[in-house]
Amino acid sequence: MPEPETARAIAVSEILTALCAQRLRDISPETLVAIGGRGARSLIRQNTNNDYWGRAWAARALCYHWHDSALEPLLTALRDPHWRVRMNAARALSLHAGFAAVDALCAALEDAHWRVRQAAAIGLWRIADPEALPALQDAFLRWSRSGASGA
Repeated sequence: MPEPETARAIAVSEILTALCAQRLRDISPETLVAIGGRGARSLIRQNTNNDYWGRAWAARALCYHWHDSALEPLLTALRDPHWRVRMNAARALSLHAGFAAVDALCAALEDAHWRVRQAAAIGLWRIADPEALPALQDAFLRWSRSGASGA
């Protein structure tokens, strides 16, 4: 078994390959354990059909191990059917993609799930692009009228 840092580097390489090919379902169990820890091991043992976990963990891993080739796949991940994937994609994009992600994060302010909207808003704040201010203001007004969570 490789050292933890080596395992993570291998995992990130596999994630990037899968992301670029849009085949996140093909990520190996070893990679899922490297990026998901004990939770991943438990899901693999249970053989659950929660296939979104691999996609969510892959997007989350890119928060910590970025490569520019992840930009387009993460922009696509903002339209994933599962909110955890979209949330982690928004986080990774806001940490590393900067201005290249502003339009997509502004669109994510309209997401159906409040945690994705929250990640997009925090990400836009982090990027601090003045062009995003109108979208943020509109979102905050809309959320304040509909309740604290924006639901």
